[in-house]
Amino acid sequence: MRIPSTTPVSGPVAPVSRIRTDTFSVPDEAAHAAPPPPRQQSASVDMLLAIANAVDPRDQRERQARRCRTALDLLDGLHAGLLSGDPVESQLQALADWLAPGAPVEDERLAALMQEIDLRIRVELAKQGRPP
Repeated sequence: MRIPSTTPVSGPVAPVSRIRTDTFSVPDEAAHAAPPPPRQQSASVDMLLAIANAVDPRDQRERQARRCRTALDLLDGLHAGLLSGDPVESQLQALADWLAPGAPVEDERLAALMQEIDLRIRVELAKQGRPP
């Protein structure tokens, strides 16, 4: 929004008075006050840590499925790069990084799928001369 012109403020304006003090002092009762009672943070911190460590099984399964999709996308990208003759070093490094151990998988079908993907990644890395 553009303001086409400025109009002066009309009406009485109160003068601003400035109070100047050269010294600052603390009242005596504030200097001798008792220290505040200790906070009970340890209980709240323990509770927050317990909540943070609680994992919903559905969220964990979704994260693991997303991890599988990422690995399959990386393998597809590697395949496309090899066919087109493009350098694949970054894709090989991403695949090697994927091999880092993740959270344990409780779903048997998902665990089997992750093992197959893991094996396929190890084979592709070996074919390119890069040990996992």
